[in-house]
Amino acid sequence: MFALSYLMLVLICTRQAYGLAGPNVEKQEFAVSATPLGRDDLDKNAPTLRDARIWDWRALEPQLQQIQGLRPYYTFSGVDIDRYRVCCLPETGLFTTPSIPVTTKNVSRSDG
Repeated sequence: MFALSYLMLVLICTRQAYGLAGPNVEKQEFAVSATPLGRDDLDKNAPTLRDARIWDWRALEPQLQQIQGLRPYYTFSGVDIDRYRVCCLPETGLFTTPSIPVTTKNVSRSDG
């Protein structure tokens, strides 16, 4: 029960922080249709479609391992998705960093 009240408090605070609570929010219902979208529908909703996230980070990591990995030197462990404004428009980017695994057999030590 504590988790539920905590979750509700987090939701309320998040809505307030982003201005999604109170009289400035308008609820709107959208009709669902089985009719395929036409070119006019896509043009009319271009800003929404442009903001849709369609990149799959799960597909990028194996591809990086295969194409960009200089085996056995580099591994890629995780991909992040982030958005930045470029020329006033949001742009999506996938980011990862190569890492070099360190093992004890790669490290030389002198006892002298």
